[in-house]
Amino acid sequence: MSEHGQAWVLILCLAMLGGCVLYYLLRGIEKRYVRVVIAALTVTFFAVPAPVPGYESQISPAFIVLIFETFFQIDGKPEASLRILGLSMLLVIILVGFGHWIFQRYGKRQVSTEQTD
Repeated sequence: MSEHGQAWVLILCLAMLGGCVLYYLLRGIEKRYVRVVIAALTVTFFAVPAPVPGYESQISPAFIVLIFETFFQIDGKPEASLRILGLSMLLVIILVGFGHWIFQRYGKRQVSTEQTD
């Protein structure tokens, strides 16, 4: 595996570890759904890749490209990384919400039928 691939494996592992730790730290929030959304958004924020402007064959975490292009480049182009990051986080909210809806709708039926047996 190349150094670039190893870096991405490390980024993904640390992002998932951070999401798990954050989920644990937020155990005071009674609604599990809210904790899952926050943890999933954290993982997404740190792990979504975006192409680096000027080096399109290279990718970097989108939030790093966004920060670098916004604050450290005179003619920075943060639009692509902002779009990728925003759409990814929106997709996570939609998918977690849909999963929550499915679980609430069909998970309770299964639990209620098991209790009547």
